[in-house]
Amino acid sequence: MPKIISFAWTTPALLAGAKTVTRREWDPDYANKWKQRTVGIAYDKNPRFGGKPVGLIELVKDAYLEKLCNAPESDYEAEGLAWLEANGHCIQKMSPKIFWELWKKDSGERWVVRFKILELFKTNPSQTKKDSKQRDMFWIDESKR
Repeated sequence: MPKIISFAWTTPALLAGAKTVTRREWDPDYANKWKQRTVGIAYDKNPRFGGKPVGLIELVKDAYLEKLCNAPESDYEAEGLAWLEANGHCIQKMSPKIFWELWKKDSGERWVVRFKILELFKTNPSQTKKDSKQRDMFWIDESKR
């Protein structure tokens, strides 16, 4: 059974195909279940709080612990932050660039989850930033492409 992972404020970058890594504050027992080739259902927010599935991801390596300050500079883009910045999104009322710079000064550890996007589910074309919390999601039938 696929695992569930929510992307919250980085969902727009995921849907744009601009996110291939995420960092999590997980219990080690849970994190160690996220192995290479694990498939996860990507949600726009936690499904317990009304989140909707937005796609499928597959881990390209086992989840591993890393200090935020040791994140490679290439992860600014891989986290989707460059895309969010270029498209005018904020994270916790700050620019994604400032958010990244604060991470790079933080010695706290997070579980790094590197993945590839297997499938994205189509969103309602009338979606805007303001109504993104009320997305109308549906599965894409790949056989009809």
